[in-house]
Amino acid sequence: MKQIFVLFVMAVALLLPLHSQAQLSDLADRAYTTVTIGANSYINDANAPFKYMGYEGEIGLGLNLFDNVGARIQGMFLHNANTEEIKSNYLSFHADLTFDVLNLLAGKDPMRKHGLKFIIGMGYVQRQPNYLEVADNEVTLIPGFSYTYPILNGIYFTAEAKSYLFLPKFDFNKMSSALVIVSAGIQHRFNDNPYRNGVGGGADKVHENWFAQIGGGINSLSYIGLQSSDRTRLMKPAIELMVGKYLSPVMGMRLGVLGISAATHVSSFNIASVHGDILFNIKNMVYPRQNRPFNLSLCIGAGMINRMDSHTMTLCANAGVQGRVWLSTRSDIIGEVRYNMTTSNFVHDVSGQSQTSVGMITAMLGYVFNITNGSMR
Repeated sequence: MKQIFVLFVMAVALLLPLHSQAQLSDLADRAYTTVTIGANSYINDANAPFKYMGYEGEIGLGLNLFDNVGARIQGMFLHNANTEEIKSNYLSFHADLTFDVLNLLAGKDPMRKHGLKFIIGMGYVQRQPNYLEVADNEVTLIPGFSYTYPILNGIYFTAEAKSYLFLPKFDFNKMSSALVIVSAGIQHRFNDNPYRNGVGGGADKVHENWFAQIGGGINSLSYIGLQSSDRTRLMKPAIELMVGKYLSPVMGMRLGVLGISAATHVSSFNIASVHGDILFNIKNMVYPRQNRPFNLSLCIGAGMINRMDSHTMTLCANAGVQGRVWLSTRSDIIGEVRYNMTTSNFVHDVSGQSQTSVGMITAMLGYVFNITNGSMR
């Protein structure tokens, strides 16, 4: 099954050069990003539909290859899926093909606002264990539908309904061993913002709008069994280095390395993390043509985190808010609060407690240097 998944991802990737005008700028105009949150229900022989509910979050990058066909990469998922026997976190990565149902059935209409797409994809899922349990890895088939409607410049409301069909166990007669997901969120389309050929000097170029960021602050772990009185005592320092690029005035991307000194109520240790984030500029969404000397952005991302003393490496997801004040053409001051979530075995030395997930709250102040010229910050 893993070989089938790899072949499917390769097939999606090979579709990219088939576009008749596969130039970088053209592909960028057809790209979009999606962030959603939602609920799920795990179905098997012993688990009635919608009896046990969990939650999920997702980020993704997509590309409309043709008028009716697109491709996207989605991840990282962070599920909390519950059954009668166990509560587990599911992390996954999947590649999808999308088909525009309205264009196929009714023809292309430039005035149509509603969008409806059929999704078919394959994914690789890892069930993260509770304390001292063994993780499972499975390949899934993912059918579903996606709906979009415009709400702001370049910003669309999106809703999805899909299923994770676990291929080694799935029974089409019993509808067993499936994860049903309903989610909603926002989608940002690169070709649909007022700055591309207007304010800001036209379309973004590859060498423009790069920035570097350094920050320092404090963090505190959050887990089951931690007393409220211990939170302040267990606060530890953190430092972070990042580099990124503004893709449009509404959205940017960044890659960073985070170093942390952390502690539980039984031990102290160091943490290293590498993660990538998508930045959504809330100020530019609401006031797209007003040049104000501050920004407010939503940060959502995922990456890898490593506990240095036990070499426990696992996936993590993070979300936060960043405020930015312009000092000059090249310099900004930022403040950021972020919540990181990782798997239960990250605090394996906290005995006597059944952990479902581990959180880490980080607050930072920092400096941003805008490396190259650009007007999209």
